[in-house]
Amino acid sequence: MFRQVQRVLQFPFYLWILGIYPIIHLYLENFGLVRDFEVPPTIIGMILGTTLVFVAASRVIRDPHKRAFYMSLLSLYFSLSGHVYVKTFMPRSLLIWDVATVAGLILLMIALHNLLPRRSYAQLSTSFNLIAAALLAMQVITLAGRMVEARSYD
Repeated sequence: MFRQVQRVLQFPFYLWILGIYPIIHLYLENFGLVRDFEVPPTIIGMILGTTLVFVAASRVIRDPHKRAFYMSLLSLYFSLSGHVYVKTFMPRSLLIWDVATVAGLILLMIALHNLLPRRSYAQLSTSFNLIAAALLAMQVITLAGRMVEARSYD
């Protein structure tokens, strides 16, 4: 029984939580400006997209822990690098910065691939799952508080 629970906790759920976290964070930052019904489809789309990429990437990286680790680095880069619209349609005044950050990310991923032992990815998954779950729980609690507060104004 304990071994089964440990196996479930080791599955890299943090990858999906890292996708949900920025959506909820942006919703909280723009609370009242974003319609409530727009958030669930965005989260569902992110979950489906992450799942599809996770499954497709299994042809390149067979180990699910290693795959989730590198996909989470890419997800964090995506979340921190700016909005897709700005990257796609705005003038490329900071193109050198974009190229430098992508090059830095690639170098980081190569270095981590060479430095981290194969077993460490599975060991990291449990810790990352707990950290990501705690961060998501804090966002959900804050969201619940804001919703209660908004309902009291109505």
